[in-house]
Amino acid sequence: MKLSRGLTLIGFWLCCNLVCNASLNEKPNHKPNTYLSTNAQSKPGFNGDTISYIFQVKNISDKTQTIHLNIRKPRELACETILSEEKFILKPGTEQTAGISVIMNDLIPVGGYENAMLIAKNEKGEELACLKFSTTHAKAHPFLLTTNQLFKEVANKVEKCDWAKDNFNNMLKELDSFEFPEQKVITKPRPTKVWSSLNYVASDGEKAFKLAIAYRLTGEKRYYNKLIAFIQELTDPKNGYLSVGAATTNRI
Repeated sequence: MKLSRGLTLIGFWLCCNLVCNASLNEKPNHKPNTYLSTNAQSKPGFNGDTISYIFQVKNISDKTQTIHLNIRKPRELACETILSEEKFILKPGTEQTAGISVIMNDLIPVGGYENAMLIAKNEKGEELACLKFSTTHAKAHPFLLTTNQLFKEVANKVEKCDWAKDNFNNMLKELDSFEFPEQKVITKPRPTKVWSSLNYVASDGEKAFKLAIAYRLTGEKRYYNKLIAFIQELTDPKNGYLSVGAATTNRI
């Protein structure tokens, strides 16, 4: 799921708190017989915190399986990553729950993240499924791109500096004539496979960001209404980007 900076900040910051309910399993070449799932693949933590994840391992075959779990290339990770269980013997159709603990440290810059890949293998060492966990080094609140003081400085420049006033008026003229595209699903070949996304592009996120700035500096409801309508459409539980898996195409 690739969103532009503006789309991420505006969409998530203003109106949604995304909790990822996902089961991402890379499909092996043979028929899948093991399923990894979790309710949270990403969490934040400060330096020294232990971040805990819970996941499920399910045998979806018709035979009893011995499943081995490990973290891919753990010595290459900056954060210590610990599995609560490394082996399960599962009867057909049964599942077990286990956990991963990640200890955050200052090798990960504040605001940065590290991915740990959980791997399930059979007795022959063949990879059956994998699940990625992304742990972010948390930044203390308030973690805001803009502040009231910054808006005061911008408004002062717009009032007193011709170049700032010209840029601001050009932005408003651009936003007055801009309309977000009518939402639809696009399915097309990508570099590695065919997948679907909504028809938004990265520049739509930048426009959303500008609309928020325009409303904050002018108080004009037309900018607010256009932005909120876009956010609500984008994040709609039934028809928004979560229903497809991606918000933007590869176009700019």
